[in-house]
Amino acid sequence: NKASSTGSAGSCRATAAVVTATAAVVTATAAAVGSPQRQRASSAAPGAGDDGDSMNLAAAVAAAGIPLLPAAMAVLRSGAGDVSVDPQQYHVGDKIPGRRGAKLFIQNAGTGDWEQRSKSCHDCQEQHIHYKCKEKGCKGASVCNMCLVNRYHGLHSLADLHTRCPVCRGECTCRACLRKADPAQLLPPPIYDQQQRHGFGASTL
Repeated sequence: NKASSTGSAGSCRATAAVVTATAAVVTATAAAVGSPQRQRASSAAPGAGDDGDSMNLAAAVAAAGIPLLPAAMAVLRSGAGDVSVDPQQYHVGDKIPGRRGAKLFIQNAGTGDWEQRSKSCHDCQEQHIHYKCKEKGCKGASVCNMCLVNRYHGLHSLADLHTRCPVCRGECTCRACLRKADPAQLLPPPIYDQQQRHGFGASTL
């Protein structure tokens, strides 16, 4: 009825006013004490710490000099069967496109054995070309290039993250690592724009 509609509208206006006031207080506090969030690098070449700004994953991979897989016999294996593929279409750290959950196997030319070359990304859990970073003692918690670019832009270059992964740095943002982390040691989250948040898709926290 009309009275009910009027009351609901008034309640919505009151709620909006509270939200606006709260946002103003938060903004003023942040200005007074300094923003607690990580800041993007003010200027950086592609692949040098600001990869996420353009969301151009291919450009970031190229700038970082991430290698392609070598030529070999390879198949994508899933419940639907095997499909022959060219492994040289994949860079180290790339996600496996197409059939979700399909795993990449490459045939060892010497033994003829098929070796799995993909595994779940430590962060988004999607299949990607796995690797170990160069940090001594790395346990191989491989993170796909897309997660590295999207989640750590402005902090480290893609090349640096392949050299020393977020897990070895103690900066991993996956759910499991955040649960185990000491809250006092956690870095504040990065600042993402609308395009970057859209790029996260289902992988976002």
